[in-house]
Amino acid sequence: MQFEDIYRLEVIDALEKDLDLDFKDIKGPKYLQQGICPGCGERTLYIARKQPYQLKCNRLNQCQFEEKTRERYSYLFENLSERFPKTELNPNATADAYLQRNRGFDISKMKGWYEQGRRKMDDGQWADTVRFPLCDGYWERIIDATMVAANKGDKAGIKYKMSYKSGGWMPPAMAIEAGDSVYIVEGIFHAVALYLAGYKVIASISANNFPWDVIEANKGKKVRWIIALDDDKAGHLMIPKYRRQLHTMDEVAWVALSGPDRDWDDVYRDGQLDDAFMQEASHLGRLFVAPNPAKKPSCFI
Repeated sequence: MQFEDIYRLEVIDALEKDLDLDFKDIKGPKYLQQGICPGCGERTLYIARKQPYQLKCNRLNQCQFEEKTRERYSYLFENLSERFPKTELNPNATADAYLQRNRGFDISKMKGWYEQGRRKMDDGQWADTVRFPLCDGYWERIIDATMVAANKGDKAGIKYKMSYKSGGWMPPAMAIEAGDSVYIVEGIFHAVALYLAGYKVIASISANNFPWDVIEANKGKKVRWIIALDDDKAGHLMIPKYRRQLHTMDEVAWVALSGPDRDWDDVYRDGQLDDAFMQEASHLGRLFVAPNPAKKPSCFI
């Protein structure tokens, strides 16, 4: 079941049966409307059928209530190890469900990229993970929220004693060609989102790491390296440093920022990771590297 079908079938069904919201208009082909807004109590709540990702109140000035359906109906996206256990026929069943339901990825385009693994938690339990090969080891993400809690909130990790220094993760099918634009992000899921949206990308895994080995291997190709680390304190600290280092190598260095409220995979899951969004991200990057707000360079050099 693909991400759109999960929402089209399961989330829409949950919305239609939600007695607290009590939508009066559920017949329309485009919207569920006239629901009771949890914010103001008026019958002003609506949601789109095609992309039922976020509930909204149409009293924009008075209320401004919004709620993500994946949070309201979190039971549809949790306990995946119980709901979708691995089988002999599909040893990646739980990982598949996680990547589809929680990340919104089309796994038909990710064949061979990952496998389902297991990781020991701090309390001794074993948790199912989705595992991606990385450098001389792997990176993996714990699937179930209950296991994340059992691991004291740590969601991900790498293979014991492995190193990804100066390396990173790239989609296996991707090649860097002369004149390409390549985004450099932190997380593997950020990279997957950008690649599935049509952009070339490398995941550095951490703000404190940069894929210098990949850059060295592609020096002189006139690649446009777009530094797109997380739009947070750590990212803001490291972006100028990496940009300066790229300049000293006579490489082209741009910056793009997704905004402080969402990561690249959040934008992808919301169906908004397109050229228009990327242009805005580049604009935010230009503002970030400008000496002052009055100086907005027309391009990065």
